[in-house]
Amino acid sequence: MLAFPASFSTMDSRSSVTKLELKRLLMMGNVKDAFLLTLPDGDVFSESVFEDAIENFVRCFVIFYPRLDLPTLKSVPIAVSGDAVVDLFSCRACGKIVEDPLTLPCPEVSHTVCRGCAAAGSCPVCEHRVPATSLSDRKTTFAIQRLLEALFPEQVAIYGMRKDGNRLLKAGDFAGAVDKYSAALEKDGKDAVLFSNRSHAFLLLKEPTRALADAAQAVSLEPLWAKAYFRKAGALFETGDIVGSLNSVVRVLLIDRDVQAARDLLVKLLFKFLHSSGGGAGLPAVEAVRHSEVIVALDRFGELVEQCRRSLQDLGAIERSVVTKLVVRMDISSEKVEELLTCTLCYRILYQAVTPDCGHSFCKTCLHRVLDFKPRCPECRQDLSSFLATRIFGWSEMIDKCSMLFLPQRYEERIREHAAEIRSLTALSDDEVEVAIFVLTTVWPGIPFFLNVFEPRYRLMIRQATESGSNLFGMCEYTENRLTGGAPFAGVGTMLKITQEVEYSEDGRCFVQTIGQRRFTVLSRGMRDGYHTAKVKFIKDSPIAAERLSAAIALQDEIYSKVHAWVHLRQHDMRTFFEHYGPFPDKADLTVYTVDGPTWIWWTAAVASTLGVQTADTLAETNVETRIRYFDDFVTSEIILHRINALHDFA
Repeated sequence: MLAFPASFSTMDSRSSVTKLELKRLLMMGNVKDAFLLTLPDGDVFSESVFEDAIENFVRCFVIFYPRLDLPTLKSVPIAVSGDAVVDLFSCRACGKIVEDPLTLPCPEVSHTVCRGCAAAGSCPVCEHRVPATSLSDRKTTFAIQRLLEALFPEQVAIYGMRKDGNRLLKAGDFAGAVDKYSAALEKDGKDAVLFSNRSHAFLLLKEPTRALADAAQAVSLEPLWAKAYFRKAGALFETGDIVGSLNSVVRVLLIDRDVQAARDLLVKLLFKFLHSSGGGAGLPAVEAVRHSEVIVALDRFGELVEQCRRSLQDLGAIERSVVTKLVVRMDISSEKVEELLTCTLCYRILYQAVTPDCGHSFCKTCLHRVLDFKPRCPECRQDLSSFLATRIFGWSEMIDKCSMLFLPQRYEERIREHAAEIRSLTALSDDEVEVAIFVLTTVWPGIPFFLNVFEPRYRLMIRQATESGSNLFGMCEYTENRLTGGAPFAGVGTMLKITQEVEYSEDGRCFVQTIGQRRFTVLSRGMRDGYHTAKVKFIKDSPIAAERLSAAIALQDEIYSKVHAWVHLRQHDMRTFFEHYGPFPDKADLTVYTVDGPTWIWWTAAVASTLGVQTADTLAETNVETRIRYFDDFVTSEIILHRINALHDFA
C-alpha cells in the first residue's frame, strides 16, 4: 500500500483528510491542486516555507503520480556474419553483446548478463534474488570474456575505451575522459551510453552547449532512457533554460522514480519556475513568495507534466530498438576455442561449468572435488568459503552453449564421458559391481543410520551419490589390522541409501540420513578420488526349504517373543535405540522370500552391537534359522541379568 513519506514536514499539522486528498489528486494526475494543498494558509509566506512545500510535493509526486507502463528499449545486434554467435553472446536483459560478463549464482542454470544489467540485485532471466554484496564481490567470468575478445575484438575494444573513460572521469581527468569517449564514438556512433557519458564529462568541463548536444543525441537514440533525459536536464539547467530542464527532469521521474538526483534537481527547478511566475528567468532576490504568483505558474507546470506524460506514452506505443551492426571474427580456429573452453582441472572441455565468485570456470564435478578438500579456487587461490556455504551450484548456460556451438563433436563426446562416469557410480546388479565404500562401522539392512560427514573425501562421495541419482554407497567396518598392512576394512558390508535431502553446514560438513539396503561380500579393494571402493557381490539368503518352513516359523515365534519381552523390560533404556533405529519391527512372514530376511533380526543386531555384542558375522550368514538362533543366548542372558538386577535393587 502506498504511504506518505516519513519526512512530511509542513503537512504534519494538516489533517489526515487533507493528506488523503493530496494522494487522491496526484493519483488522478491533478498536479496543480495537489501542490496547492502543500502550501500553508495565507497570501504571503517565506522562501524557506515555500521550499519545504516543494520538497514535500516532490516526495509525494514520485510516490502517488500514476506510473507509466513503458517497454524496455532493447538493443538488437545484427551480425555481418555469424548470427548464431551474436545470439549466443547477447545479454538477455538489454539485448546488447554482453559487457563485463557476470555469471550469476542461479540455483539450477546460471545466467550470464552484463554487470550493469545485474545491478538491480536479481537475475533478469530467472528473477533469482542475488544479494548486492554477492554482486559487488563477484568478478568477470574470464572464460566468456576471453571468447568475447576473440570473437568481437572491435566491440570489446569500444567497451574498453568506455571503461577507461569512466575511470578517468572518476579520477577527475575530464578532458582525458572526453578523448576516450570520442575515440570509442568514432568506432560506434550509435552508442547512447557513450554520448551520455561524454555529455557528463563536457558538463564537468563547464561546456554545457557541447554537453547538451551529446545528451540530445543520447535521447534520440534511446528516447525511453531516464539517464539520457537526466543528462539533458543538467545541460539545459547550466545553459539557463529552466523550462527545458524542467521538461527533461519530469521525464526522468516519469520513467524511473528512484533517481534521487533527479528529485533534488526537480526541487531546485520548481523553486525557480514557480517563484518566477512560470517565466523561467528567475526573480530578483526577495524573501517573500506570493500565493497569486504560484497559482499562475502552476497552470503551466500542470500542462508541462501532462505533455511529458503523453509524449512518453506515445513513444512507448512505438516498437523501438537500437540496431547495432557487428563484425564477428569467424576465422578463429577450433583449437583456440577448445583452449578457451578447457577445464584446467580435468583438461577436457568444460561441461556443466560452474563459475564461483572469483570468475574462473570449472566442470561442476571437478570443482566439487576440489572444494571438498579445500575451499579455494584452484587457479587464483581465492577463498570460496562463502560461495560453498550458499550451496548454489547452477551451471553456466552460456558456456555450455558455447561448447555445443563451436565444438559439437567434442561436446557430444564429453556428454558420453560424463554419462559413463555416472553409470560407473550407479551400476548395481547381482553380478560383480564396484561401489564406493564409507569405512566406519557395521550397518544393517532395513535399519536407519545417520551420518555427520566432515572428511572431504566422504563429502565428495556423498555428493557423487546424490548427483548420480542412485543415492547409494557401501559401508564397511574399520579393521584395526590396516596399520600392520592388512585390509583397511571388513570383507562384508551393507549398502546405504540416502533417504532425505542432504543438509550442509557453513563449514562444509553434511548431515545424511540413510537406511540399510542389501548386504555384500568384498571381492577386491580399490581407490577413487581419495576414498575407498570395492568390487562386491551381493549376499542373498538361502530360501527356506518346504520341509523346514514350519520349524523355522516356530523358531521365529519363540525368539521373537523373547526379544520383544526383553525390549519391554528395558523400555526406558531403549528410548535412545528407538530414536536411532526406529521402533522394534513386526514379525516377518517367512512364507514370503526376501533376500535379507526378517528386519527384526537386523534391529536386534544393531542394538546388541551397540551394547558390545559381536554381531557383524550375521551379515554374511545366509541361513535365516541360524541367524535367528544367534540371538537366542544373548537375549536369554539379557533377560536373566535384568531380573537379577531387579532383585538386587529390591533387596
